[in-house]
Parts: sequence; structure tokens; C-alpha cells
Amino acid sequence: PPPPLELWSRPYEAAKADLVATERRLLVALGFHLRVESPHGLALQTAAHALAGAEAGGDRQDSPLPPGALASDAWALCNASLRTPLCLAHGAPAIACGAVWLAARRLGVPLPERPRGWWELHGVGEAEVVAVAGAIAALLREDKPLAAALWVPPESGGGERREAAMPPPPRPPPPANPPPPAAAAAAAAVA
Repeated sequence: PPPPLELWSRPYEAAKADLVATERRLLVALGFHLRVESPHGLALQTAAHALAGAEAGGDRQDSPLPPGALASDAWALCNASLRTPLCLAHGAPAIACGAVWLAARRLGVPLPERPRGWWELHGVGEAEVVAVAGAIAALLREDKPLAAALWVPPESGGGERREAAMPPPPRPPPPANPPPPAAAAAAAAVA
């Protein structure tokens, strides 16, 4: 590493001027649009509505989890998502739905899927929810200290920390234009 710079020295002033010029170029390239919507509040609302929908639909069993465990884990997963470029590729509703979906999967909490996906209330597709959840899960698989720091209530109902079981990576989407059955059979006969 380079040696530390003395405050107000010429090298310090030159480095500071370069940093400010680079920052200005970056702001101009971004069009000074730096607003990013936080998914945290939406994740809390989504978790509450999803649980209410599961209870109304009879999908929810009695759980040893403390109240608010789903919302707490979804909040922690939203925090973890900030360490990824998800906010550049997906909107806050997609990140919130992905965090709630992953939290429910980690905690074993059933979410309603009838008559249509709960994520559609936010204008998010199922594939996008799974993609966001997969990106957060990948981060947690790579960063074991972060994964261990996330609070996941054990089945006993206590509040100790443990490493959470990560879901398998999402399956790739089906091809956009699947080959006709005759072409698929011909390709299988050749192979």
C-alpha cells in the first residue's frame, strides 16, 4: 500500500483534486440521478401481508418462530442486498419480494400462492423474485461471516445465532422458443 499522505501536503492536495474531478465525471455520467429507493419498508409490509394471506388461506401452520421473525429476517436480507448491485438492476419492490421469499424459505414459513403470486401485487414476476433471492443467497454463501451474523431463530424458539441453510441456486429459465417435438426427437436420435 502507498504510504499515508500528510494532511494538506502537495501530494494530498493533488490526490484530493483528482478524486473530486473523478467524482464530477461520475456524477455527469449518471446524470446526477442518485436516488435509490430502499426496499426495507416495502419488505416489512410485504412480509405482513404475505403472512396474513397465508393465514387467511389456511396455508399457515402453528410455528415455533417468534412474531416478527419473517420481517426481521427479510430486513436483514435487504441489508445484505445492499452489498450487491441488485439496486441497479432491480427496483425496490423486486428486492423486497426476493428478500421476503428467501426469508420465508430459510425459516420454513409457507407463503400464499393462490389465487396468484403475492409478488404480483407489486408488479414483480416470479422469475425476478427468484433471481433476486438467488443473488442474495449467493452473497451469503460466499460471505460466511455475514451469513453467520444474520439472526435465524432455531426450531426450539430460542434466539441464538446459527448459520442458515441456503436454498439451492435458482433453476435456469426455460428456452424462449422451445423446439417443436419432432425437432427435439430428431436431435435426440442424432445424439
